[in-house]
Amino acid sequence: MQYAEFLTRVQKNANLASKEEAERITRVVLSTLGEPLYRTARAKLVAQLPKELKDIPFQSQPPENIPMDADTYPVDEFYQRVRARADVSLAMAEQHAKAVMQVVAEAVTPAVINDVLDDLPESYQALLQKAR
Repeated sequence: MQYAEFLTRVQKNANLASKEEAERITRVVLSTLGEPLYRTARAKLVAQLPKELKDIPFQSQPPENIPMDADTYPVDEFYQRVRARADVSLAMAEQHAKAVMQVVAEAVTPAVINDVLDDLPESYQALLQKAR
């Protein structure tokens, strides 16, 4: 999937006013998602995303981390972090995160979604349930 199409889909799914908003929320969601993921799952994920998004999930952790170093937290905390970083309500953060992850699921293979889910607590199933 090309970057412009990715942002158009996020904009539509999240009911955002502009592509700039879609880009901002995409960056917030992907950087937040990168925190609880181990580097191999992140690498598999970004390998299938548009090139403009490839560095975002890696900004939050050093490349030498090991699985125990990943900052794993439940999906409620994920939504709280998205809310704070995007400066939106919690309900809007959840809606935006789901919109971005729906497009991510369209852009990557089901095997990659499974790898991502394997790294996350079970509470993320709802966020990614349509992605499988």
